[in-house]
Amino acid sequence: MAADGKAAAETLVSTPYAENGAEVSPDGRWFLYHSNESGVNQVYVRPFPNANGGRWQISTAGGLKAVWAPSGREIVYLDATEALTSVPVETAPAFKSGTPVRILDHRFYNLGPARNYDISRDGQKFLIIKNPRDAAATETPASMIVVLNWLEELKARVP
Repeated sequence: MAADGKAAAETLVSTPYAENGAEVSPDGRWFLYHSNESGVNQVYVRPFPNANGGRWQISTAGGLKAVWAPSGREIVYLDATEALTSVPVETAPAFKSGTPVRILDHRFYNLGPARNYDISRDGQKFLIIKNPRDAAATETPASMIVVLNWLEELKARVP
């Protein structure tokens, strides 16, 4: 807290490298991010808020756009070939990571620095934004209808 009682921003990691994509773990004790410190982007985990308490490299073949699974026992990211990759992790009593495993070998629609996928709350499904060119070649195009003010429309149709 700042002297005026308002929240103050604090730098957790400050190096000459590009660190991006930070996300705090579901239990609030860790954060992940990616850095180009090794010459290629890799995913790392540090304690939160004491970032100087350790650092673990999660990815082994490049890594970007990482996300914690809702359970907090898995980290998912895109490797250097943009394959969706999963790493099991333990966060208590100390941090420990397992071996990365490709779970989906598919190129995603590149939204720049934004993550273009997410994990469902139960950890069983992925929401993925696919490249429209890929979808057009292999699938029938999907569509979505959005109805605004649907309650008013319902009242007009059913008096």
